[in-house]
Amino acid sequence: MKKAKILIICTVMALILTMQSAAFGTRSVTVKINGNTVYQGSKLFLNGVTYVPFRDFYEEYEGASVSWSSSGARATARSGDVTVTAQSGQSYIVANGRYIYYAKNINVGGRVYIPLRSAIKTLNGTTDWSQSSYTAYAKTGSGGIKSGDSYYDQTDLYWLSRIISAESKGESLYGKIAVGNVVLNRVKSASYPGTVKEVIFDTKHGVQFTPVANGTIYDEPTAESIVAAKICLEGYTVNSRIMYFMNEALSTNSWISQNCKYVFSIGNHDFYA
Repeated sequence: MKKAKILIICTVMALILTMQSAAFGTRSVTVKINGNTVYQGSKLFLNGVTYVPFRDFYEEYEGASVSWSSSGARATARSGDVTVTAQSGQSYIVANGRYIYYAKNINVGGRVYIPLRSAIKTLNGTTDWSQSSYTAYAKTGSGGIKSGDSYYDQTDLYWLSRIISAESKGESLYGKIAVGNVVLNRVKSASYPGTVKEVIFDTKHGVQFTPVANGTIYDEPTAESIVAAKICLEGYTVNSRIMYFMNEALSTNSWISQNCKYVFSIGNHDFYA
């Protein structure tokens, strides 16, 4: 029963995150950027996330030129320091080849709004939130963030994207990210090797991942699996405790379910700590 309740909660949360929003909530919020009150009102807050209009933000704080693709419902901002794209309905924005995952981009009245937290990160800034006054405080940094080519460790990206793809091709992006989190949580743990590749090929207690045994670890990863790997390498974490996952319908070994603590399920995978 407990597992069923958690599954229902996860399903409801997923529906909230994936629905196309036509309007913001009614709660009034204040947004201060670099000490100045920039936005104030009710048309900025949805599902606990403070949003800013894409075009206004990048024209004002980066002096960027902004274009719009109606066919892809995608906005692009370009300046000397940063190129940012945001597509309506996606839960990430792309800045200088880096994938910033936080909350769903939304389209209201033909304008794309993105999470303030994501926007500020693309400019090397910081954000803080006052729950008592419903005020978001943000500071921009010096120019755009480092490019993906120089930021992501290419060896880690190579292997992480492959294990995500081999283990979860049919899963949602969120499910793929959770699989990547399991690998990176092990990297951080003293009980496992210290690199992504070593964790994947670890055989101290037997082969840890089926794709290593059947060879699919070497298959070319899907495009979404590469995106999921980059999001994980940005530091986004579904859960910092999960160390194992299994597809109960396909698993031939019950060690995980019998010896580890069930945390949640995403798609066909059950995750354990």
